[in-house]
Amino acid sequence: MPNLSDLGLTEQAPHSVVVREAEPADIPALRAFLESHIETSVFLLSNLDGLGIRVTPTPTSGNLLLIEDLGRVVGVFCLTRKGDLLAQTGGRADLAPLILGGCAKEPFPLTGVIAEWQIGEAIWRLLERHPAFTSVYRSKSVVYRLSHALESPQPPTGIVVRALAIDDYDVWEPVDRAFHAEEGLTVLADAERRRAGYKSRTDVSGWWGAFDGRALVSTACLNAGYRGTGQVGGVYTRPEWRRRGLARLVMGALMRDHSERAGLREVVLFAAEQNLAARALYESMGFTEGGRFGLLFGKWRDGSG
Repeated sequence: MPNLSDLGLTEQAPHSVVVREAEPADIPALRAFLESHIETSVFLLSNLDGLGIRVTPTPTSGNLLLIEDLGRVVGVFCLTRKGDLLAQTGGRADLAPLILGGCAKEPFPLTGVIAEWQIGEAIWRLLERHPAFTSVYRSKSVVYRLSHALESPQPPTGIVVRALAIDDYDVWEPVDRAFHAEEGLTVLADAERRRAGYKSRTDVSGWWGAFDGRALVSTACLNAGYRGTGQVGGVYTRPEWRRRGLARLVMGALMRDHSERAGLREVVLFAAEQNLAARALYESMGFTEGGRFGLLFGKWRDGSG
């Protein structure tokens, strides 16, 4: 990744503000800060619980850094091995230069920002100044929450709803590509990493789907979870199977399974502001609108991303 110093990150932080690596003794304060913004912090909280505060071989892991102002946590961020920057500042966009300065010390290329909107947009505006960086996807998403179980109507004749297994990869892969194409997202080119990511989710019953015989026609995935709150993504139904209630069936089955096995009580998902059809679907299921979230992805001229 090109040197982020080319962005001219010369803004001096107030003397009261400190950026540093998180230590084990910081975990209670980090947890409390992130929990106070839980609807846009599930990925960070899931990493904190499942992967810890230091980078591991897992692609979604990274070194957790914190920002303190007068000794109080005001920001938490992590640049993962796969290049996604996860960040939470509770709306403080002024911390963007400090976060990018922290990322400049990490060995991984920054190719995406997954964060609450205010800080996500501020970071992205800085990245777009770099002559070697190109934005390829920029979505301001509505945060939706649901804290009750979905109804469980009978599936249409011949439809089976179940958790996906590793052996379903070949039928899942083209459906997931279709989802990415519809969303305007680029599919990860590395087939090995793509399969590994799929396996990591199926190992914990994360991917669920509706099948017509062997054909996978609708999907949803629990991408992350933290103490009863889960983030759902990958909600997609093949066009010819829409308006039959399949997305509701798949998400309902996913939620029931994880409620029984892991105490899932609430689901958070993100829908692009301009995707009125998806938003209408979620609202018809009882999801309520919350804040805004940024999903932003790009690439560097050297091929990173």
